Amino acid sequence: MENDSPDIVVHPMIIIVVFILVCSVLKRLWPLEIPELGLLEYAGYALMGIGGIAVVLSGREFSKRKTGTNFVSSAKSLVTSGLYRFSRNPMYVSFIVIFIGFSLQSNNLWFLVLTLPLAVAFRQLVIVREEAYLTGKFPEEYGQYKRTVRRWL
Repeated sequence: MENDSPDIVVHPMIIIVVFILVCSVLKRLWPLEIPELGLLEYAGYALMGIGGIAVVLSGREFSKRKTGTNFVSSAKSLVTSGLYRFSRNPMYVSFIVIFIGFSLQSNNLWFLVLTLPLAVAFRQLVIVREEAYLTGKFPEEYGQYKRTVRRWL
């Protein structure tokens, strides 16, 4: 039987955990902080909250369509509603927003410095495989979706 999945090698949550650990170690070795954090700490909490809500809302769209997230199970349908109307990857965008928020909340600018490498890791290790899988699974529908909705924002 053919494997009906995007063949994700590294689970997105593993990627996030690795980046969190790297940022934590870097802060211990070479602290990189904002001297007067002030209200930015609260902005960090706000970003983490917004990102968390967006993750939940994005996950709910999969539940509504009775399909799994692409890296866990085969896609039964293409999710294009909710936040997926604005981004093909709102969960990954949300994780990045949380990551930036955590940088401010924890006053560890290594999170901010490593935001772009995190996005690149998501793209190279997960998104490219998901997109290839969805293109094969839903060629016409996903092709149209790609033409009308951006990968990130």
